[in-house]
Amino acid sequence: LSDTDKEIQETAQKFAREEIIPVAADYDKSGEYCRPLVKRAWELGLMNTGIPQEL
Repeated sequence: LSDTDKEIQETAQKFAREEIIPVAADYDKSGEYCRPLVKRAWELGLMNTGIPQEL
């Protein structure tokens, strides 16, 4: 992985560990859309990453 790819991977892992996992069961149980998590993922650049054409 490139340095950029590693950075994205680390950001995603930290986001999952610190922000998604603690509330995932609650969202699953309620069926509520997890708008705050989606917003945060956008802020972190995780929702708008491009997949290189060669992949």
